[in-house]
Amino acid sequence: MFVEIKRQESTNPRDYKGTVYAEQEAALFAAGSDYPLPFKVNVTQGKEFAPGRYTFARDSFSTDQHGNLKFGRARLVPVK
Repeated sequence: MFVEIKRQESTNPRDYKGTVYAEQEAALFAAGSDYPLPFKVNVTQGKEFAPGRYTFARDSFSTDQHGNLKFGRARLVPVK
């Protein structure tokens, strides 16, 4: 599984407590899927991801009080 960012541009900027956040388009490619799943990543404007392939950082996942897997904030790290 990997995430692909095609463009560095972000959209929908909004100010929150003096920081401008925006959205960046991405696509999730998962084994066994016929098509990628498009989604948006929240980024700080001016710190957008460069085009390329990424995976989810370990701290994007956690477990709840019952031991069920939870997906939290999407943090991306470059695929090496």
